[in-house]
Amino acid sequence: MRFCNTLAFAQPVDLQAQEGRLRTLVDELARMQTDTIDCSARPFWQLVAGGRAAIPVLIGALTDARPTRVRHPCKKVPLNVGELAHFALIEIGEFPAFVVTGIQFDVVVIDEKTGASCWSFYDFLFDDASKPRYQESVRSWWAREAGNYHAELVPRAKRSACRSAFGIRRFYRWTDQRS
Repeated sequence: MRFCNTLAFAQPVDLQAQEGRLRTLVDELARMQTDTIDCSARPFWQLVAGGRAAIPVLIGALTDARPTRVRHPCKKVPLNVGELAHFALIEIGEFPAFVVTGIQFDVVVIDEKTGASCWSFYDFLFDDASKPRYQESVRSWWAREAGNYHAELVPRAKRSACRSAFGIRRFYRWTDQRS
């Protein structure tokens, strides 16, 4: 009987350890020395490598306002941890902004100084007042739609250098089951 009890509790302990490791990586986002999401952003890419298991942890981090050094061409100040959590989420799988939030973001403005294409969704994402609403939208979406995500193998030729360096081979594609 002792053996069976050990087996019964082995999996939850492993899941708790994995979640703890992922939460530690979220904390490390705030301490990264890099100012870009390149391959030197190890905690970022390790979170992405966490795949499906990282999604709930990243959703939980969407309101994390701790600053980072990472810059985005469409934001005047560095990104915060919550914003990096969003960018990690969309590296893991599809989170279509309109169907997740119910808000249409169809304006793209070209920044005259940088030439960057700045999507109107970024105005929403980068607004601290919008973060709790966005987090709740993503959390509700994931609770409802997680079963409609399927792992796709990304062909080696289409993997970015960072995806290859961190062994990230899959992307989670959402299939719309709504009628």
